[in-house]
Amino acid sequence: MKKINTLIVEDDSIFTAKLEKMLGSMAGNIHKAKSSFGARDKVMEIKPNVIFLDNWIPGVNGNQLIQEFKQLLPDVYIIIMSTFSDVSEIAESIQLGADDIISKQNFGIEELNKVLNKLNSSKKSFDWNWFIPEVFKTIPSVFNHIAILEDDEIFSFHLKWILNNTKENLVNSFTTSKEFFSFYETESPDVIFLDYYLPDATGNDLIKQIKLKMPKTKVVMISSQEEINVVIDLKRNGADSYISKNKNWREQLDYVLTELAI
Repeated sequence: MKKINTLIVEDDSIFTAKLEKMLGSMAGNIHKAKSSFGARDKVMEIKPNVIFLDNWIPGVNGNQLIQEFKQLLPDVYIIIMSTFSDVSEIAESIQLGADDIISKQNFGIEELNKVLNKLNSSKKSFDWNWFIPEVFKTIPSVFNHIAILEDDEIFSFHLKWILNNTKENLVNSFTTSKEFFSFYETESPDVIFLDYYLPDATGNDLIKQIKLKMPKTKVVMISSQEEINVVIDLKRNGADSYISKNKNWREQLDYVLTELAI
């Protein structure tokens, strides 16, 4: 792992010391802040490559800082740390751009190693001299090619209707993974909205297959899944965003559409 600038934003001094000790020299230069105000100052001063960000710190909610820091440093790798009380909080962190999530309730060396392994494999986080000039960036297509993999046909119909009326999207819907992979043998959708529970597979199995076969496809998980660690694993396995199937799913969808430019 390359030496990097790491910022720990955490008001619990004991937890900070524990994390700092576990990271050791692999985290490069470690800087610390105890509040949102201190974090903002440090971000401007040191321009960190990696931020371990507590979701509940003096000043503002940590989730509110994700967008701010991503705007200042688009390539910064943000790891949210929290004792999450419900999945909607994780969904919000993912939607706002968190690259990984640590649940403090299960935090230990094994959990940290999962985070560092993902971080170490992230080109965005470690190839800092890599740069694509604006003129060479891919010009977006006129429409997005979207797939919906959802066995709840009423929900799928509603989602497809919204996507078709957002802009000129091309939307295909499927109820099983077999149908999906059969249809996309030779091409890939730009975005897939993927339900966690399907008749022939689960989200964690499918997301790995999709990311292997279709590395450029953005994956938006849609689920009523309430297991915090399952949602964290989905993010680590490649979920680009997450929508929790609750009464606010429509508002979450609006945010995801903006985030992914759909």
